Amino acid sequence: MTKTNPLFSVLMANYNNERFIEEAVQSVQVQNYPDWELVIIDDASTDNSWEIITRLARYGSRIRIFRNKTNMNVGVTKKKCVELASGEICGILDADDAITPDALVSMVEAHNNYPECSLISSKHYLCDETLRIDRISEVQEPIEPGKSYLESTAGIVHPFWSFKKKYYDETKGFSVDFVLAEDQDLFYKLEEVGELYFLNRPLYYYRIHKDGISTNEKTAIAYSFHIQAMMEALSRRRKNKPNERYKREARTVAGNIHNFLNWGIGKIRVKRMFGHILSLICLNPRYITDWTVLRTIGWMLKNP
Repeated sequence: MTKTNPLFSVLMANYNNERFIEEAVQSVQVQNYPDWELVIIDDASTDNSWEIITRLARYGSRIRIFRNKTNMNVGVTKKKCVELASGEICGILDADDAITPDALVSMVEAHNNYPECSLISSKHYLCDETLRIDRISEVQEPIEPGKSYLESTAGIVHPFWSFKKKYYDETKGFSVDFVLAEDQDLFYKLEEVGELYFLNRPLYYYRIHKDGISTNEKTAIAYSFHIQAMMEALSRRRKNKPNERYKREARTVAGNIHNFLNWGIGKIRVKRMFGHILSLICLNPRYITDWTVLRTIGWMLKNP
């Protein structure tokens, strides 16, 4: 951090959110923190999103807009957002959600207070389709003391979350292979280069609607990608001499796979199952020679 009021880059990857994106943009424009920019990339939407984005960008140079020529995926688009960002701190705002007026100032204060932290997350409000608040989400807690994020059963990172660009640059960043759970994949990478901190206040309005990720089959598919992110984190971490923490992480991941096989497969339609579940059970060539994979499968066989 080079100054008390660093530039904060709010990053937004949009695809077909014409109903919600204006409200998301407006929530940035009313921030109490003055030093911000908003980077929006439209992933070749087929609705009127681009027309709305173009109109909103006319209100100020701090809104920078870009458009993919063809539909890529969320991992590719978010990676491009970071590459285009100018800020020392970056935060992700989904185009169908919004942030509270004090979200940026709260995050900047926390980043200034905890320079060793690569990632800072907060609580969020659960809202209906009109963004009317129902309640504060109950699932966010600090990571369990003495545990890593990968092995912690509590402390799930949720929005609003932000990261220091200098730490992000020490990782490979957003993975272009992830069409879901790309955020979780990045969380594990950021944990490997810095510390994670939990800000115990709601700074984000999370909209629940029929097309959102938290509905129906999408939840199970997203979690299958989350399992893949866990396996990739284990694969990276095994390059160091395995220690007791690593062994606990491997066992925790195995438990997550076991639990998912009980609840998740039944929620995924057969035509989608093979592509996601086969990668889930580690038949991906990147993992098949990894002893952690074999150990994980062995644990599953012993604990049906």
